[in-house]
Amino acid sequence: MRATLRTTLGLCLAASLSGACASAPRRGTLPPTGVPAAVTAATLDDARRLLDEQPAGDAAYRDLRAQVARLLAARAYEALQSGDTPGAIQRLQSALVRYSPDELARGGLPREFEAPARALLETSSTRGEEGNALGATRILLALESPPADARPTWDRITEWGARNRQDFQRPWVREGELAEIQRDVAAIIPARDVLDSAAAHLIARRQAAVEARGGRSELARLSFDEVRQLRAGLQRSAAELAMVFLRVGELTEAGDRLASLGAGAEGSGLATAIRGIARSEGGADALNDLARQVAPIDHLAAAGVCRVGRQRYAADPRFARCLAAAADRDHDLGLASAHLDAASALRPSDLDSLRDALVETHRWLQTEVGADDVAPGRRAVERARSLLDRWRAASPERPPAIVESDVEELAAQLELAAGNLPEATAHLERATRATPSSREAFLTLSEVAWRHDDGPTALRHLDAGLALPLRPSESDSSFRPRFAVRRAQVLASTGRPDEARARFVEALGALDALARFAEGRELAEAQYERAIVLQALGREGEVRAALDAAFDASADNRSIAGLSVAFCLGHARWSDALDLSRRARAQLTLEPAWQVYFALWSRAAARLAHLTDDAGATSALTAVATTDDPHVPWTTRLAQRAVGQITREQLLAAAHTRGQRAEALFYDAMDALATGDAAGAARDLREVVATETLHYHEYAMAWDTLRRLGEAPAAR
Repeated sequence: MRATLRTTLGLCLAASLSGACASAPRRGTLPPTGVPAAVTAATLDDARRLLDEQPAGDAAYRDLRAQVARLLAARAYEALQSGDTPGAIQRLQSALVRYSPDELARGGLPREFEAPARALLETSSTRGEEGNALGATRILLALESPPADARPTWDRITEWGARNRQDFQRPWVREGELAEIQRDVAAIIPARDVLDSAAAHLIARRQAAVEARGGRSELARLSFDEVRQLRAGLQRSAAELAMVFLRVGELTEAGDRLASLGAGAEGSGLATAIRGIARSEGGADALNDLARQVAPIDHLAAAGVCRVGRQRYAADPRFARCLAAAADRDHDLGLASAHLDAASALRPSDLDSLRDALVETHRWLQTEVGADDVAPGRRAVERARSLLDRWRAASPERPPAIVESDVEELAAQLELAAGNLPEATAHLERATRATPSSREAFLTLSEVAWRHDDGPTALRHLDAGLALPLRPSESDSSFRPRFAVRRAQVLASTGRPDEARARFVEALGALDALARFAEGRELAEAQYERAIVLQALGREGEVRAALDAAFDASADNRSIAGLSVAFCLGHARWSDALDLSRRARAQLTLEPAWQVYFALWSRAAARLAHLTDDAGATSALTAVATTDDPHVPWTTRLAQRAVGQITREQLLAAAHTRGQRAEALFYDAMDALATGDAAGAARDLREVVATETLHYHEYAMAWDTLRRLGEAPAAR
């Protein structure tokens, strides 16, 4: 029934809270022990690891916890602004679980929690998500200075929920609904009163279900939801009751609450076991066994148990590995890497732990590529290098699961995305000197040289990359066509058209062969490369078919869609750019940020082609831009500039990274070009290229457009 409440009564809840959801306010390396002067994005994951390892208590711990909480609160707000409500709740959960239930009940949370709490309240009330709305309001009530509207808001939500449960005649259904809502609240803020309420409703549901089981003549007339809650009351009450308290590491309380179900209840055996473990009976093995049994049911409860184990048995790596597994389930790869690093440090000769730490750190680094803040990614690089050194010391003859060139290549992608070309080049050169060397690093170095009109250097890098021996996972048919396309592009840009054409023809043959057996992403990339070659060979009528094939091969691949539209805009294929952007925007799973970029590209293509129909792009941008909140994501700023709500100066002032500056200048350049101001457009485009953000679509489009306008994008 909660699905019905959430989907059909959301506007009613939002209306009942009118006026309550005001706009939200503004929102190194750690030593092995002790508390840093200030936690930063780069040290956040290690700080959270320290909190998991150390018992709460002294002022230093509380200061570290407050710093971590403030950063996580800011990240939660950013997630909500980008439409990622589950991600925001996960960040709030990660911050608040390190406070005890009694501390949360007393209040005193940093004021930085008000912004995400109000944003979550607004989002969840609109959707009718009662549990999330109550969780957000409970955070407001727990602030060091609770706002005046917090208690009235809580009362209005509970009254709204009570009205909508008036038709629940069966007591086990009513108690079950209330239990599920309170568990949602506890998942956000596990304050003592919230835990007690969830436990009380779970116990009441079970008692009502047991009593109902005796009236078998009525069971045949029960609705689906009544049967669902009846079964849950009889079969899952003990497990759900235990998880409520195990999530916050309260083993004794979990055992006592289970015991309150009575002798012979399905949780009585579990109650005895948990009570014994709470008294340290069975030692680390018993605690680890409990975590392993709980993990398939509730990974957050397993994390709560392992947090207790990490603090009781600091030298046992099993609990650090368990915390890493829980973080991995939440896609919190930085924290997972930190715990695995700690586990491997506890037993440096354990190659399995080292391998897992390396793999997790590599995954973490992959997720950081493209982030506005490169500090966490750089921390991941440092950790990966340290783990590789430890691996070589422990097992010099055995190759690691992640090799040095892979780490350095990813580090280069991290820096390239941020426009840090010298740092990226240094990583790429390290990747080429590593053993085994990286073919991709040579290809990227060739691109850097080509984009800077250094053809001879670009060709040298291509030759060096092709000369490398094959890795076991490589195939000639996959990488050689890409090298052939790049060689042809370099030759074409250095005044050797005949050689370039021959290389393009050779590349097309290889790509045609690859397209016959490739599938998925590999096929999409091959078709995209075919489009580049066909355009270069003057076979422009075949380009669109290749781009459509790339879309078809990997329908949800944002990268291929973005590359395809950017290619069309860079080569004045306005109609194709408009059609492909429209097709991309029609994807139901397209993220809000991508919606803005494809709308911007649709708008640019329509204006440059002097078309009145921009496929609804302006309407979509206006909808995004229309907000009273002064603290909005960067893509909202781009939309506001596109529809004239803010000035060029205001947008550039809001650009805090080289990539954002490149984007701001590029879309202004497209507007200038559409109105006939080629000189102004070229001036902005040269500034885009000067940002050195080689892996931004706007950089590639600016580079191609300058060449099309007869200007050299870069000096040698």
